Amino acid sequence: MGCDIYLFVERRQNKSIPSVFVDTDNEKKIIRIEIPKNVGWCPCRISFFREWSCDKDYEMFAKLANVNNYGNLKHIPLRGFPNDASNNVINHYAFKVLSDEEFQKRFPNEGDGLHTSDSTDDYYEGQYISESKALHYIKELGAVEMIGGGYIKNRYLIDSDFHHANWCTLSELEECVNEVFFDKELKEYLDWSEEWVALVHYMKGLELAGHETRCIFWFEDNIED
Repeated sequence: MGCDIYLFVERRQNKSIPSVFVDTDNEKKIIRIEIPKNVGWCPCRISFFREWSCDKDYEMFAKLANVNNYGNLKHIPLRGFPNDASNNVINHYAFKVLSDEEFQKRFPNEGDGLHTSDSTDDYYEGQYISESKALHYIKELGAVEMIGGGYIKNRYLIDSDFHHANWCTLSELEECVNEVFFDKELKEYLDWSEEWVALVHYMKGLELAGHETRCIFWFEDNIED
């Protein structure tokens, strides 16, 4: 049985950013956009609607989250899913719990108490579950509830198909990628590394533009592998 990864990139501004504008006298001026107070994590546009398309590599999975780590590879710290993740990322990971009345109002045709939006929608709405359905899963199936989100905290029920949630910094990701894919003798990256290398440099670009970055990821078993 194989395993698939779901990986999302988040960013938050960590320094003021210069902005150029032209005033009424047609003179170019530069101002600096200051950091808002209590700025939180935001989803990155490139992985807003769906996860980053990482090539499947079990050595990377082992190093990132100790998943199927049969070679006993050294892995990054196991931190679990961060409850300060952006709402967009949490909506991919867990079901947002709504009162029965609110669920019925928003999704009148979903009689089983579950609703999952298609990621091809114009705007990704996420996964929703009615409170009574959530309580049933918690009591009867041992499902796990969490409180999380950005500025507004909500109740969520973790999708039972997911496991080994974790997150890492850019430096941690780059170290893992180099250890798995970079051949020191050839001084080249090996085959199937391109999406992982591109991910590292995408995050570097965001940090050069004044943001702190991190990856959030989790896994799902694939019985067809």
